[in-house]
Amino acid sequence: MKDLNFTLAVSNEEQRRYDNECLMDDVAEMKEFLQNIDDGFINTNQMMNTVIEELRLMRISLESGKGPVTKPKQIAQSDLTDPLIADDSDFRGSNKKIVRKSYKTTINVACIPFVLNEMDQEGYDRKDKQLVILSKLSECTNILKFYGLANLDGLNHLVVEWAQYGTLRETYEAYDIPWTRKLHIATDICRAITFLHSAEIYHHDLQCENVMLTDHLAPKLANFEYTRRASIINMTRRFHWLAPEKMTDKNPRYTAKCEIFSFGMLLWELTFGKVPYQGWDMDKLSAHVLQGKREKIKFGLAANKRDSDIQKCLEYVIREAWKQKPQDRISLLNLFNTLERLQTKYKNVVEHELDLLPQKSLDLDGTGTPIISDADAEGEGMELPECENFTLDFEIDTMITLEEGINAHKNRDYEKAWKCFEYHALNGSACAKHWMGYYLWGGRSVEKNQEEAARLFKEAADKGIHDAQLRYAFTLQKSLGKKKERDEFIKYLTLAADGGNSTAQFNLGDAYIKGKLNIPKDEKKGLYYLRLSVLQDHPNAVKLLEKRK
Repeated sequence: MKDLNFTLAVSNEEQRRYDNECLMDDVAEMKEFLQNIDDGFINTNQMMNTVIEELRLMRISLESGKGPVTKPKQIAQSDLTDPLIADDSDFRGSNKKIVRKSYKTTINVACIPFVLNEMDQEGYDRKDKQLVILSKLSECTNILKFYGLANLDGLNHLVVEWAQYGTLRETYEAYDIPWTRKLHIATDICRAITFLHSAEIYHHDLQCENVMLTDHLAPKLANFEYTRRASIINMTRRFHWLAPEKMTDKNPRYTAKCEIFSFGMLLWELTFGKVPYQGWDMDKLSAHVLQGKREKIKFGLAANKRDSDIQKCLEYVIREAWKQKPQDRISLLNLFNTLERLQTKYKNVVEHELDLLPQKSLDLDGTGTPIISDADAEGEGMELPECENFTLDFEIDTMITLEEGINAHKNRDYEKAWKCFEYHALNGSACAKHWMGYYLWGGRSVEKNQEEAARLFKEAADKGIHDAQLRYAFTLQKSLGKKKERDEFIKYLTLAADGGNSTAQFNLGDAYIKGKLNIPKDEKKGLYYLRLSVLQDHPNAVKLLEKRK
């Protein structure tokens, strides 16, 4: 297990300004979101807003160097005793200097040597403030808990929560993690990131090496940095998880979208149990990623429907998180909702099915032997034979990508876009089916056929395309007098709303508040959906909420 580095490093003024600018775009949304979720974020009776406000004031004091000098809790050496049952893993770290102790006889903690230079008063006070922030961040149940400082035999030590399994990377290298357990881990890590963002803090280094696992396999986010310190060593270590915009020399600001990309890479690492682009140097990796290429996503055979559902969910979230353009990436709110819904569906799985498995128990990627990077395998065995008359006896497909087709639509090149959507729909793309339905419904660049459009909308909707869920629901408008069609309308409208579609959120919120479509009035649920819609600036939702004030 690597040494736990709690580095709340404050970088230069320019970076802090960038961080604050981009964070403010997301914080309001996060705060509103957290108010609607009270499970698993805070482990005390404090209100969420109180904790966030305290963290904000602490952060301002740390950055400005002003404000009262705060001190982390001091733990007496007498409160830290040797464990009743010793274990070989009680001494960890590169020099075996991280020691397991029992805090107040019942709590397993790690004691980590920590240097405080008392001669540098300014630096000393700053570290104290950093540790107080770390203690407050520990209010989140999925962030590694910091208990305080202790002087053990004349040496200062950080006292933090003991992580029995070490890092998440160490765990997946030693065991196979069942799919349901991976879903729980992914959701809980996302919960911690959501809390950090609400407190106007980015992690900056999301990877499995920085997630600790307790004896109950609960993930705890650790080793986060208050803001980025862009050293060559740090950049090299985290390069495999970096967003493409951070790989260039232009030094763009670090935003929530950068963090979401890195979380997508962390999820890929967790999913397939290996470091992404293993063995690649920075030049090769950046060239690959900047061209829009990624690690492959290929699963082995799922043992049951539950495993299949989880694989599909993880693939969807990973692909949505690591899109090339930051503005196209999934929002943290929608990302968490997607994971949390499936976690809730499978929350009653029997405990033994969540236990770690011996290595090679699962065929994660269809090979059973994930030794090299899947992305590397693209070129393996593809050399052409040295033959003068060698010819290819098949046609190379030159159809544009779906993303290019969508861009053609935005540029009003509807004929080009239609051909692209039709091609990709015939090849099974659910997103393309949605677009094909959109063109058929309105008769854009093709003969109108609303019956076929409705069929395509439903196919895409059942594959999880949220815009298609909304459009399919509205194809049923003329039949809402019938109970079957009305129930179908509400079902797909709810799916779209829960998937983050602001129009669906507004309509569903309006329906619950006013009792439309024979839906029982439910003001709390109606306001919940309206607020989600307002977060995306839906004008009708904004107006409706304003009227209710």
